[in-house]
Amino acid sequence: MRESALRRKIREYLNTVPSLWQVPVVGTRWGKRGAPDIICCYLGYFIGIETKSPGGKPTPLQIYEGGKIQKSGGHYLLTSKLEEVKTLIQEIGNAEE
Repeated sequence: MRESALRRKIREYLNTVPSLWQVPVVGTRWGKRGAPDIICCYLGYFIGIETKSPGGKPTPLQIYEGGKIQKSGGHYLLTSKLEEVKTLIQEIGNAEE
């Protein structure tokens, strides 16, 4: 699956999750280099999602920024599968019950 198709499927799924806010990050020269493709807030948790096609590799800057998100208490997911996103959202939801 192409990265753009995966990103679209993930965003469509996230749109169905109650109490979840999301925004796609569009790369521009004014944007934050290395930022995840999708940024979310769900039940008070910050989530950064970086999508890759199967076999795709993150850049060193993407890995660095993902580490900063995790060190600050947020969730960072590097994924090529919609199911991994669903699992993360489910885990966060279960932790809040």
